[in-house]
Amino acid sequence: MAQIAEISVNKAHEIKVHKVTVVADLGHMVNPDTVEAQIQSSIAFGLTAALYGDITLENGRVQQTNFHNYPVLRMVEMPKI
Repeated sequence: MAQIAEISVNKAHEIKVHKVTVVADLGHMVNPDTVEAQIQSSIAFGLTAALYGDITLENGRVQQTNFHNYPVLRMVEMPKI
C-alpha cells in the first residue's frame, strides 16, 4: 500500500490536506466496499493523529477520555480520497 497526500500550508502555518491518493495491492477481497471503508477510516484517523494528536496526562491519567475532548477530523475537513 502507498499513499500520497496533496497539502497546502497557509501564512498562519495551518495545514490543509486536499487529496489523498491510495494504491493498494490487496489480493482477493471478500467485500471490497468494506476494504474501501477501512482504508478511508485509516486516513481519517491517521490525519487526526497527525494534525490534532495531542494526548495529555495528569496524575498518570489520560485527559482525553472520548470524542468530546479529543477532536477527530470532521467531514468538512476530510480530503478527497
